[in-house]
Amino acid sequence: MARFPRFSPRPVQLGLALTLVALGASSPAVAQHRAARPAAVATARPDNGASVVATVGDRRITLDELRQSFALDPVWTAGMTTEQAYSAQLQHLVDRKLFAVAAYQAQLDAEPSAGRMLGFFRDKAVIKALYHREILDHVTVTDTEMAEAYARSKRKVVFNYVVTPDEATAEGYAERLKTEPFGQIELTDPTVEVKATTGPMGFNDLTAELEPVVLQLDPGQIAGPIAVTHQGQSGFMVVQLVSGEIDRGSSAVDFAAQQSRLRQILTERKAGPLAGAYVQALMADKHVRLVGPAFNQLADQLSRFVGMQPIRAVAQAKTSPFRLTKATAEAIGSSLPLKGDEVVVTFVGGQMTAREVLEGLSQLPTGLRSSPNMAPALKLGVGILVRNRFLAQKGYEAHLDRTPTVVAAAEREQDAYMAERLSAQRGLAVAPASLTTAEIATFTGSPAFAEVDRALGGVLTTDPQRLREVIAEGRSAEQTAAFTATLRGQHPVRLKPSVLRRGIAAPDEVLRYEPVPVVVQELFQ
Repeated sequence: MARFPRFSPRPVQLGLALTLVALGASSPAVAQHRAARPAAVATARPDNGASVVATVGDRRITLDELRQSFALDPVWTAGMTTEQAYSAQLQHLVDRKLFAVAAYQAQLDAEPSAGRMLGFFRDKAVIKALYHREILDHVTVTDTEMAEAYARSKRKVVFNYVVTPDEATAEGYAERLKTEPFGQIELTDPTVEVKATTGPMGFNDLTAELEPVVLQLDPGQIAGPIAVTHQGQSGFMVVQLVSGEIDRGSSAVDFAAQQSRLRQILTERKAGPLAGAYVQALMADKHVRLVGPAFNQLADQLSRFVGMQPIRAVAQAKTSPFRLTKATAEAIGSSLPLKGDEVVVTFVGGQMTAREVLEGLSQLPTGLRSSPNMAPALKLGVGILVRNRFLAQKGYEAHLDRTPTVVAAAEREQDAYMAERLSAQRGLAVAPASLTTAEIATFTGSPAFAEVDRALGGVLTTDPQRLREVIAEGRSAEQTAAFTATLRGQHPVRLKPSVLRRGIAAPDEVLRYEPVPVVVQELFQ
């Protein structure tokens, strides 16, 4: 997703300093767009008749959407031909679209929480389009830069490092490394300093500060102090190269194969400063202010909630993410020493209450940083929410929400969400804990049990929880299939196998590998 920066380092003073050049509230125009149902803007979608591989009611599935699903949410298996695999994936998408169409027909989108989520997906697509128009379209990568990046990408290094908050202390470590073995160096303050040896690292594994330094060192050489951000904290790093190997497989063919990846990396690196400048200019006059009492109470409650979690031992590292799901946000909200309508942050044209902040944070795809004191993470999260509102407003003002690409991108995520909402409403997912002893006994006594247990390596006979999960998954699949069959009788489905076959490479080739779902890190944050 778009890499707009979170904040700028310029603090705004009012009660509690808010280090944000983030964004503010929705304008009436944004609210109007958010209220519109996706079906109402369906006419803005591109026709792209040549790329449509199926229609489900008023929904269309294109080759681009199918390819994305093929990589991100695979249902195919090794041994299928490419065409068979894509056909299986298409059937999966058709089923999801059937659920989405039925969800809209049942007016599940009229529920307030659903409307807000649908607006979130539309805003997300608009911001991504704005990022492309204002940032990526202005980035160029030269042939020289590509060649230099390729040369760097052929080297892997292992290095020792020490990170400390104090530059003078870092200089002391650099001097000691000249005469003392790394293993014998003891940290001055292990509570705030880090000492370690990396595994093999190369181009794009290192931060922008470290890469040009480390990849040019010879074994034994020392560099630093280098100003870095490590585990979310500012500090200074001293590095000592242990080893460095160069891949001798450089060739014109290999370079050609790597170009797309390298160009994307270099483009994003150049885009970062441009995006930072764009957001800073946009937010220069937005007067973002935290309202101290409400913010502090919300931060305190968040700290208490995180402190009660069983993963506190992991969270002490200050790097574990705390995912604020909808259920978690509701749990925190119900125990707040607030009514929920207290204003937490103000900005030009609007404000956000405690309840709105919690709901907004639960929509973001990434977690907050766990800490005994959640105030800094909450401040960051509030800044993200406010900033995204202004970015979305800018995109709506440019009518980016009407472009075919944005409409299609928003609709994909909205449909997936509505499908899940209908599934939840119908109770199609069976919870493992809900299974009775009789139901478990029936399955373990059936011929299917031995076959499934053998396929899973015998785990069902030794792991009662996994047994429950397998039974629940099977029951859920049966209920979902039965409901899907009902939907197919209610909504027209049309497949276009000839378009599918023309749109995939080597349709008759047998796939010799199992699919590996791609994990996408959302950067809409």
